[in-house]
Amino acid sequence: MPDVFIDNGLLLYLPEIANPNLPFWVKVMALSEEFDDIRVDEEDELQCCFYDSEGQVLAIQIHDPVDSGGAPVEKAIRFANQVLPNEIVYEIIEESRIIKGALGLTNEMSQQDFISIITDETLTEDEMAEKFEGVENVFFLGESQDESIPNLNLGTGE
Repeated sequence: MPDVFIDNGLLLYLPEIANPNLPFWVKVMALSEEFDDIRVDEEDELQCCFYDSEGQVLAIQIHDPVDSGGAPVEKAIRFANQVLPNEIVYEIIEESRIIKGALGLTNEMSQQDFISIITDETLTEDEMAEKFEGVENVFFLGESQDESIPNLNLGTGE
């Protein structure tokens, strides 16, 4: 299983290695011994890719690919896509979201929590609105419809 480390706004991705049970610091020290070449991003010198003597990716350092609102960070994804397959870049983004969500570093709500709130019949509309306050991925209008908004049937236009 690959390793993903996030610290101070940067992400270090280490592909799967032969012994996945090693402590993280051993893996990082091994990287310093094994790399043969470094490709630095032309647009951002903090982003780089480490290669072995055969041209295989040993690690990649990019900016955290997910911001505090859960949105992708384009410059990180751009560089990652230059050196890694799309499916691995997608996995890195998802791993970053999972890590940040577990640590409470995003303002997103899980689908499970959202469903739990909207199906809780004991909550009033104001209590629901309070639970959704400050959440980036939920736009709560409430249940009642404003009378100034016409109730049009999309099928007939009436």
